[in-house]
Amino acid sequence: MLPEPHRPFAKQDTADHNPLIRALAIRTMSTLKAEKILTYLGDPLNRCLRDDNPYVRKTAALCVAKAFELKPELCVEWGFVEILRDLVGDGNPMVSSGSVYRVCLVASSDL
Repeated sequence: MLPEPHRPFAKQDTADHNPLIRALAIRTMSTLKAEKILTYLGDPLNRCLRDDNPYVRKTAALCVAKAFELKPELCVEWGFVEILRDLVGDGNPMVSSGSVYRVCLVASSDL
């Protein structure tokens, strides 16, 4: 789990004006393999899945798969799996192809 002083910065960076910072922040938060981090990942991940920038959306789709490995029920409850399925139809090929792969990973799990 992120130390207390770092938590606001990680969440704050997911709302940065620079899309690379947003993508890096959400990717960094998702690499922490602890169920408690999902509490802090929920809102920023939801925001990044709906981001205007395709790179941020693609990165957020990767994070859904990582979060799903930790706590699949929570990802379903928060609607991340449904948003991931919606990203399959994204107008940007980078986002849609990455989402197809992530949906296949999620679908192959035992939920």
